Amino acid sequence: MSSTQDHPQKGRIWLFTGIASAFLMALFWSVDSSLVYLLMGVSAFSFFQYFYTHRAESIHERWKSSSAATEQKTTQTSGNNLDEVLENIQRSFKTTSGQPNVGAVIRTIFGFMFFLFFISVIGFIFFSDDSVLDDSYMKGNQFFDMAEYDSALHYYQLALQENPDDPFIYYGRGNAFINMGRYDSAIAQYDKALILDNQFNDARYNKGYALYLQNRYKDSIRETRKVTDNDPDNTNAILLIGDGYYSQTQYDSAMYWYNQAYDLDYRSAALSHVMAFIYDTQGQPQKAIPFYQEAIGMDSSLVDIYRRLGELIPGEEGNWYRTKAAQVNQQ
Repeated sequence: MSSTQDHPQKGRIWLFTGIASAFLMALFWSVDSSLVYLLMGVSAFSFFQYFYTHRAESIHERWKSSSAATEQKTTQTSGNNLDEVLENIQRSFKTTSGQPNVGAVIRTIFGFMFFLFFISVIGFIFFSDDSVLDDSYMKGNQFFDMAEYDSALHYYQLALQENPDDPFIYYGRGNAFINMGRYDSAIAQYDKALILDNQFNDARYNKGYALYLQNRYKDSIRETRKVTDNDPDNTNAILLIGDGYYSQTQYDSAMYWYNQAYDLDYRSAALSHVMAFIYDTQGQPQKAIPFYQEAIGMDSSLVDIYRRLGELIPGEEGNWYRTKAAQVNQQ
């Protein structure tokens, strides 16, 4: 068994170990959560050992003091009974003055600080998974917004290590892949998201869009139709289906879906232009002209529309469009 002189040395070692572990924990906080947990445990154990050792030293010193006092008292009053001896021992543990024991106060304060630290460790271990997940996921989103897709994928992967069953993380990874032109990888991520949440319309729409970018128009239409089955007013999905039919030159089917978007008050120069073009191609110029005019009302730089309106509209009005086409073309 170690001597009492070893207690201060041991206490200093445990205190140093606890402080060093806490420092390393802060250093590796954002690097490896498993290592942080381990360092937290080491730090908590070291501080516990420090206070335990410090308390043992204090108890031993008080015991020495009480033993000496008892021995002296016993020598002087050898006739005292056992009750008197015990009373003397108890008295030796009390401070001799009316002032508080400063060492005891300091130990109490440190003990309370250690208790708070220990509680924070337990709370972190058992309740911080969501915050770690949110932190990694949010960092992934931030890098995605900055178009730094490799970094976004890295943080999404960290988030998956914490929660592999979150469909939004797979959705974020799919979006990063699709912006990198890695459509097969994007589709695989959207599929994983849909396995976890079959009603995840954003993931399903983006899968349909990735298929469209691969020129897999029939697959794109089939997948995107599932979106409109769940959400009949989803104009993005309606337009994507129309684009799928348009890309296959199935103009009647495309117009059916474009008209649905138009009836839902969706307006854009691109939609009006393509609807005008379909009517024009089908030999219906009177239906095409209003859509051409609507398109240039939203985007006056479309020189081809001015030129085409100059061809479709006779007289002075048509002349105006022809002149405008020349002016826009010079700009």
